Amino acid sequence: MAYVTATATATRVCAVLAAAVACAAAAALPLPSYIKPCKINDPGLNECSLKNGREAIPSILKGDPKYRVPSMEPLVISEVSVADRGLNITLRNVRLHGITDIEFRSSVFDSKGKKFEWDFFLPRLQVLADYQVDGKILVLPLKGSGPANITLLDVPLALKFEYELVKKEDGKEYLNPTRATPTFDTSRTYIQLDNLFNGDKLLGDNTNMFLNENWREVTTDVGPVIAQAIAEAVRQILSGIALQVPYEQLFIL
Repeated sequence: MAYVTATATATRVCAVLAAAVACAAAAALPLPSYIKPCKINDPGLNECSLKNGREAIPSILKGDPKYRVPSMEPLVISEVSVADRGLNITLRNVRLHGITDIEFRSSVFDSKGKKFEWDFFLPRLQVLADYQVDGKILVLPLKGSGPANITLLDVPLALKFEYELVKKEDGKEYLNPTRATPTFDTSRTYIQLDNLFNGDKLLGDNTNMFLNENWREVTTDVGPVIAQAIAEAVRQILSGIALQVPYEQLFIL
């Protein structure tokens, strides 16, 4: 399958990360009981993190306010936008449905390079949002704002993270995820953008028909905004835990 890499030139997500960094002086929290640490220098670290991650996901999906982990059904993101290849699109009040069916498929951790990769699979992902778009998809001009309904089926999602270790006022180091890069694919994308071209029904219906007939090419243009939204959401969740739990407790050093 031809994977699509989300390389948005401009992305904005209302993040918990900023709040977490601002709370640098807050008292450290213990590792949540539903997350088991792995030995950082264990040759079986990847297998251990995959096993423990799978066991922790059901609890994480329920949300945990203490660790700034939101409820996942739906997962709500205030805004994400992309400006790339002549297309400017912004999604606001984003609701991601289907996250609770996520499968955790692999984990690769590189402590020396301060990076790791998590691979997931989503059987179905529905994105409901208020969109604003201006630009071109393929040769088609696209302009409008209104409700959007985008559904992707059979979505393998790879998230590559980079991180740094930051020392807080308590003298302890904490893992701070600094970058999340998503790569994904889908077996099918369904798109419905209401109120295109100031509500011109004929033009809007024909445009939506065109978008769905050319869903593969459209996914290449529109998909990165969705993938980046998920990547940033996962990074925020990770930050909520990692910036409150000392690094020495995240792993057995």
